[in-house]
Amino acid sequence: MYFASVILLLFVLPVVSISAETLLSHHAMSMVLVGKWFVFWGAGIRLLLAGIRQVLQPRFTAEEIFGVHDTGSFAIVREVGFANLSMGFRGLCTLLTSRMCLV
Repeated sequence: MYFASVILLLFVLPVVSISAETLLSHHAMSMVLVGKWFVFWGAGIRLLLAGIRQVLQPRFTAEEIFGVHDTGSFAIVREVGFANLSMGFRGLCTLLTSRMCLV
């Protein structure tokens, strides 16, 4: 399930979004457009979801991803989760700021 979500967020959804916006706007595909959607899906949504999971369920990240079974590591994982939340939120803001770049 984790692998499928990474493939979806890093490749499939950005390509679909780029294609849809290119077709709907009748403009040529540009690097600004490609960057906007890859940052939004790959960094914004993916890191936001990872951050939520790490803050609410630090055990999964500690045990399943890092292989650490010590409950003392949960505080560090939770802190990394808050960092992921902040970077993910910034990635979501690319939809707002990219409109200024296209003008």
